Amino acid sequence: MEKCIISGMVTFLRLVHGAVTAIFLFCLGYIYYSGITGRVTTLTWITGGVILLEGLAVLANRGNCPMNPLQRRFGDDSTFFELLLPKPLAKKAFSFFAVVTAIGFGLLIW
Repeated sequence: MEKCIISGMVTFLRLVHGAVTAIFLFCLGYIYYSGITGRVTTLTWITGGVILLEGLAVLANRGNCPMNPLQRRFGDDSTFFELLLPKPLAKKAFSFFAVVTAIGFGLLIW
């Protein structure tokens, strides 16, 4: 019985993690949109702030997603990106997104 509860919680956390990731991807996309079109709006500032806060949270967790410890508590040893990519690539996901984010902010500044 307990295994079903843990499995259900793992599934729930993965869905939440996926939704949060989708929000961050939207924010990143909007930063690119703003940078390419030259239209900086209130939403640009909000999405930029969200991305910067996530970056600080990842830095505070030594390059790891802040949700990973919560997922491990419920028996999920896979990171979110390991569900989508081979493990060697998944380990480089945050580095990849850091570069992509820097380019996006560079477009805004330019």
